[in-house]
Amino acid sequence: MISSSPMRVPLLVLFALVWLAAPARAEETAPLYAVVAIEVSGDADPTLRAQLQAGLARGVNEAGAELLGYDDVQELLAGKAALVGCTSTTCLASIAEVVGTTQLLRVRIAATGANYEVELELLDAEGPVRRRTGSCTVCTVADLADLAATRILDLLTAVAGAPLPVEIATTPGGATLTIPGVGEVSAPWTGALAPGSHAIEASRPGFEPARQEITVVDDGSEQRFEITLAAITTRARRRTFGWMKWAAAGASFAAIVTGGILLGLEGNPTCDVSNATCPEEYATGTAGAVIGIVGLAGGAAAGWMFWSDHQAAKQSAGVSYAWRF
Repeated sequence: MISSSPMRVPLLVLFALVWLAAPARAEETAPLYAVVAIEVSGDADPTLRAQLQAGLARGVNEAGAELLGYDDVQELLAGKAALVGCTSTTCLASIAEVVGTTQLLRVRIAATGANYEVELELLDAEGPVRRRTGSCTVCTVADLADLAATRILDLLTAVAGAPLPVEIATTPGGATLTIPGVGEVSAPWTGALAPGSHAIEASRPGFEPARQEITVVDDGSEQRFEITLAAITTRARRRTFGWMKWAAAGASFAAIVTGGILLGLEGNPTCDVSNATCPEEYATGTAGAVIGIVGLAGGAAAGWMFWSDHQAAKQSAGVSYAWRF
């Protein structure tokens, strides 16, 4: 019993060292985010930057991470003027190497009096990863800091590439939507789509089918899209009678001329010998009258064909203009 006691002491010491080292290891594995840019436009309060960075730090800590503030990043970049404010992929890779993390944050604030628009963007060495936006109307700088804390927490805890809530509506409503990966559904449709581009087709009886590409963006904003369908318009045919009206016009002219000639021959002698008595005279009046009447009727028909085609052409031109507009 006595001889075994000395062996227990090293074991207890070892367990104690392991227990004490555990928090340190957990602390070392906490992700680090570095603020590489804070861009402020408008009439901002002088205390805005300090309050904003405090809100960012609070949100990052709630996400279980650590924040390397903008001022600290600028100190690390001292002497590297080419990297300050540069967000190209080459610069981001160099900045990540200097600050010791590839998780970089860019902040944009637009101030108009007591109204603020906030945009937080997460970048890595290859460029933007995702972003979050927010607005604060008639609020204090402290309110803005709270907004920044909320949005940065959402930005850092979001799962990259996870489907986002999406709503797709149509004008007019009730169209059938064909959504890749979802199938045919009725509009308005609410569901989830992965970030990126999606080609959506919409159809409804009496309307032209529509195809629209939408882009789902993981920026925290409402992902709502609307597709407008154009009504199907029946266009009038041009030249309804085509060559027929020209044929009718030519035939009617010929009939009128022929009828006039026959009427002119009515009662004339059949011979033209001077001082001779012709035994017969032309009896072409009836035929001339009939042919002339037919020619007049044909002319009226041809005129109607020309008028009808002209009206159809005007209607077609008007519809085409409205369609282009």
